[in-house]
Amino acid sequence: MIVNSDLTDVRDAEGRLRQSEERHRRVVESVSDCVFETDAQGRWTHLTDAWTHATGFAVEASLGRAVWDFVHPDDRGAHARAFAPLMGGGGVAVRHSRRYLTAAGAERWGEVQVRAVSGWDGLPTGFVGVMRDVTDARRAQQHVAAEQGVMRALTTLESLE
Repeated sequence: MIVNSDLTDVRDAEGRLRQSEERHRRVVESVSDCVFETDAQGRWTHLTDAWTHATGFAVEASLGRAVWDFVHPDDRGAHARAFAPLMGGGGVAVRHSRRYLTAAGAERWGEVQVRAVSGWDGLPTGFVGVMRDVTDARRAQQHVAAEQGVMRALTTLESLE
């Protein structure tokens, strides 16, 4: 018995898949924000090179570590509360800003958008998202607020003495 099968369609589909994967890889790697993925316990499973640029931590050294290891200690409680609905399968996405620590120990601000990747039971099997360093914008906001405070104080003075 001889069976002949035309594999042209299969090979064409494989070629299109490879092209699509390459195109998506180029897009993700060119984004200046950090694209990430974690497992269900919140340990990094994927980080783009933007992670190293933002934090100073090497990607390979960060993989497998818990996300909260990098969150500023004073923000860890708020971080846990923000993610609690996602961890229990009660939410789909979270967007928040938190401080994080760099390899040099500096404090930076990150705006994070995270989506749960759910399994058949509705519970998360992991999380995917994007982190953007918003430290400069936060500092600019603080500077403007300080200037406005000084101006308010000066306009209410009765004299310069």
